[in-house]
Amino acid sequence: MNFEDALRELINTHSKENESNTPDFILTQYIGNCLNAFTMATQQRETWYGRNAQPTFTVGKTNKPLHHDTKKPSEKDIINAGVNFIMDTDFGG
Repeated sequence: MNFEDALRELINTHSKENESNTPDFILTQYIGNCLNAFTMATQQRETWYGRNAQPTFTVGKTNKPLHHDTKKPSEKDIINAGVNFIMDTDFGG
């Protein structure tokens, strides 16, 4: 069972879809997107502080570091890294 199936089953087990009258697959996709956005934000934070931004597992289609230089990245570098992450990520849509 993959993460999406397990999450959908958890939502159904606790009838969480009833609280918002939203189908379980939409809630599952939303929560997955939230996790991907949080991963992107933490990668951008690590890049901002000049640390290794690579996750411990692959997110999206690539696992490229967000910044390769030793200089502190600019705000534009970090925004571009986020855009690249979004473009390389399959959000299950």
